[in-house]
Amino acid sequence: MPFRRNRWWATALGGVLLLFAIGCPAATPPPAELDDRTDALPLTPYLSYLHDKSAVDSADDAWRLIAAGRFERVPNGKTAFGFQQGAYWFHAKVVNRNADEPYWMLVQSFALLDRVDVYLRYPDGHIVHHASGDSLPFSARSISYRHPNFRIALPPGETVDLLVRTQSQSSMQVPLELYTPAAFTSLSRDSQFVMGVYYGILLALFVYNLVLWLTLRDASYFWYLFHISAFGLVLFTLNGYSFEHLWPNSPWLANVAVPLSICLAIVGMQQFSRNFLELPKRFPRGNIVSLCVIAVCVSLGIAALWLPYRIATPWATRAVIVSVLWTVTVAIVVLRRGYMPARLFLVAWALFLTGAAMIAALAFGLLPKNMMTEYGVQIGSALEMLLLSIALSYRYASLRNENERIAAEANLQLERKVAQRTQEVRSTLMQLED
Repeated sequence: MPFRRNRWWATALGGVLLLFAIGCPAATPPPAELDDRTDALPLTPYLSYLHDKSAVDSADDAWRLIAAGRFERVPNGKTAFGFQQGAYWFHAKVVNRNADEPYWMLVQSFALLDRVDVYLRYPDGHIVHHASGDSLPFSARSISYRHPNFRIALPPGETVDLLVRTQSQSSMQVPLELYTPAAFTSLSRDSQFVMGVYYGILLALFVYNLVLWLTLRDASYFWYLFHISAFGLVLFTLNGYSFEHLWPNSPWLANVAVPLSICLAIVGMQQFSRNFLELPKRFPRGNIVSLCVIAVCVSLGIAALWLPYRIATPWATRAVIVSVLWTVTVAIVVLRRGYMPARLFLVAWALFLTGAAMIAALAFGLLPKNMMTEYGVQIGSALEMLLLSIALSYRYASLRNENERIAAEANLQLERKVAQRTQEVRSTLMQLED
């Protein structure tokens, strides 16, 4: 009987706690405090958010919903939600305790969001509005930088309400960070250096293999150059440099360039694989599948000129994963059939697969945004391009050695035939003498 009574009390207490947990709203995030030791501050731990699925709420509606406690804590500490319709609102309270820094830089570190609206409500009630994103000309940004950024006033000692609205046909990734002007300058410089090193590697590989293609006229080198150029354009677009340097006044091109460049990179990838692995001869059925993948990507690339971005880009992202997995599959098949150059090819694509899987998982909200997921594709692709260049050299050396072996065997057979003929002539002459 005591055991039953204790179990009843435990059940009742658990039910009360469950009802309390369901009935109580999530705890309000703490305010983001900026002091003289803070140079940069990620805002994710201090954000609450609301998904406006119909994208009809105004800023006044959002302020009322905040007051009513309708905003929730950011789930799992990440602001990557994948491909979503509607608009997302984010709210945080910011307190600036650094008297030497009345102005801060708010950076949204994802280049492909269509529209980012920032509202600042000050203690006296007045509201300041800023807007950016790749649906607006590049000149709308506070500073010429690849990511949307805003120079905002944060009076020392005052609590400011920060409200951010984002809407995009791209993947909904909203990493918000505050920087001092000096820290933002350092961030920009370091980012330019890292990307400069990456594109410098691609340019060096491009020039080196261009010289080899002009010398050897091997189709594999041409498709390798095509793949380097197309994939370089993909990352140039994803990192925001295309919008900054190539078409700063064309939001339409900023959207179309993403799925179109992805499709071109897949076409180059498949064509290079077909030539390098000699699929028509070594794996005819796989060659047919690769041609089908190329046809689908060409069709998708053409359709991307008219399809909405929210449809074309997710399909192009899925096509990357399918294409890379298929390329790895045919490489394994050809390697098992005794084609040794496929070994380096397989290692190269394994590295690229890792980086591509990271960026695809980040786009769909499966992985958080950090250094590895953001730059993993650059690291993987740089190693992949380098190994593919080495694999091309190895393949050329193998073909040259094979040609030398065939020529040596032909010469040996010719020498044997000459010796045999000479012996036959001698025998005939001896018979004539007799």
